[in-house]
Amino acid sequence: MIRKISCIMAIMMVIAGLSGCSSKPASENKTADLGVSADNQLLAYFKTQHPDREPVKCAYDDITNDGGKDLIVIFDNEKGKKQMCAVIAKENEKHQLTEPIPAPAENQKIQFKDIDEKDELEFIVSGSKNGSVGYAIYRIVDNQIINLFGEGMEDCCD
Repeated sequence: MIRKISCIMAIMMVIAGLSGCSSKPASENKTADLGVSADNQLLAYFKTQHPDREPVKCAYDDITNDGGKDLIVIFDNEKGKKQMCAVIAKENEKHQLTEPIPAPAENQKIQFKDIDEKDELEFIVSGSKNGSVGYAIYRIVDNQIINLFGEGMEDCCD
């Protein structure tokens, strides 16, 4: 009986020790969860412009149809609420940031879709807040994020 209890205790300690383990360091897992690599130059640019903002989700594609990949960043603002902006890649000049707009508070997802098959690439942002789910389809026009269509975003954004 004592041997059985000792064996169970040993197994529990092993499980407890392994519960926080991963094949990657925590910093790599956090970056992987962001959606882009830690050395992404547009993410680095965002961080230099907003060192006090913590990115929570990113996506990387050519949304301006100029041949260079751009970055969508969802981040915590100074009040702990979520916002998003785009970092527009510029080859021979400084990258440009769009003005931030509200973003979903939880379960954020960013997808790219060429809905109208012309010009700029559209992107879909979805998420939730306290069980309310929403999504919106956006496009970059004149370095601004334009909401083309959506549903429920007012309930899931901060």
